[in-house]
Amino acid sequence: MLKNTLLVFGLAPGIGFCVIAGENPENLLENGSFENSRKLIKSSSQYLLDRVRKGWDVGKGPVAELPTGWTLAGVTGSVSMRFVDKNAKGEELNVIDGSRALKLTGSGSFYCASKLQPGEYVLKIHVKGKGEVVVHGFFCYNWVSRTQPSPNKTQSAVLLRAKGGSEWKEWYATVKLGVNVKQPCDFCTICISVTDADPIYLDNVSIESLPREKAK
Repeated sequence: MLKNTLLVFGLAPGIGFCVIAGENPENLLENGSFENSRKLIKSSSQYLLDRVRKGWDVGKGPVAELPTGWTLAGVTGSVSMRFVDKNAKGEELNVIDGSRALKLTGSGSFYCASKLQPGEYVLKIHVKGKGEVVVHGFFCYNWVSRTQPSPNKTQSAVLLRAKGGSEWKEWYATVKLGVNVKQPCDFCTICISVTDADPIYLDNVSIESLPREKAK
């Protein structure tokens, strides 16, 4: 049973764009491999200061490095996020593909800013380490903007549960985003929650549109 899982949804200022599913399978999540990052000066980012006050540890020093296209959830908790570089001593086995992965310790959540059309998809994530991972889907309808919260509505559902282990393992599931919900869905996105990570490594998170001949 999961415990102390922290989960929240909300679009951060300046983050968010629309990705439309195409005919050819491709990862519709921006930076699902966590290869790319953005740097924020902690003292000049109200968003980041708020996350740090509420329990996020994003490293020492005045500058934080965060994965491009992903946003830390603004909830109270205790969780750290670091990049792992396979070229660093002792870290070569902690990256499944490319040169970087994410390392998280504690319990917390972060979500992808990519917006997806309602539909059926294949969700994949590589996990290693100690802890549990839950991937949630958020279905947004009556969406006006983040500055007008009253009419904005969201529904959420668990899409995939995964556990860490001593070796990398790919977890995957066929999921329906915004299908058969009570209200017409404007867009969907996903949130990753880690629980009791000590630590846990994440890499190669992807959402691919299901080929039409396989979709039901």
